[in-house]
Amino acid sequence: METASSSWSVIVRAQGSGPQARAALGTLIGCHQRAVVSLIRHRGFPPDQTAEDLKQAFFARMLERNDVARLDQERGHFRGWLKTAVLRFVSNDWDRWYRKVGVTREPREEDVMATDVVDFDSFDIAYAWDVHRHAFEALRQEQGNMVRFEALKRYLFGPQLDVVAYEGVAAALAMTRTAVAAQVCKLRLRQREILAARAAETLDVDASSPRGAQMIEEEVAVICQIVSETPEPDRA
Repeated sequence: METASSSWSVIVRAQGSGPQARAALGTLIGCHQRAVVSLIRHRGFPPDQTAEDLKQAFFARMLERNDVARLDQERGHFRGWLKTAVLRFVSNDWDRWYRKVGVTREPREEDVMATDVVDFDSFDIAYAWDVHRHAFEALRQEQGNMVRFEALKRYLFGPQLDVVAYEGVAAALAMTRTAVAAQVCKLRLRQREILAARAAETLDVDASSPRGAQMIEEEVAVICQIVSETPEPDRA
């Protein structure tokens, strides 16, 4: 079931007019700009540009052409459209650069700068880390006892994971080992729920349907795999 903060509900608001539409567009761009610049860096860009330049130019063109107004949920997920649009934009900029220097266009695969082979696409890595980070912060904001959360977050999934015996933490919090174990279990389950909700938002699927639930579970598994196996991209 789609929530008020889902990608598609933001797109629908952005397809309108007035201050709310402009705010929705800002939200949409803000949520995806780090993944866009990571994809541009991985794909490679002409030597007279920077990844940040191309990111700004891409979103400027998206606004100028009002691409958001033409998006249709029935034709696919926003994330898939965005990834394809960025790759086409970078390829077109290579065309511009070749014309500028007077060189005949070579096959597109030869246009990209050399990069190390990676197991995951840079766009998907940035997306996974963004989802994880936002979900972890949402979990933090729910907590009424921040001292306890700071002590127990080492047991939660993520780069801060540092599992140690419960006894020392229990003593520091004046709790029993059983109470700490129960609280950790509760936090882990809630973290998983928030991750699933975030995944559902980006997939724009009906979580109540069997197929939707399966897609969300698969997406959460990929997010967890990426966060476990790849370093967090530079947030600069």
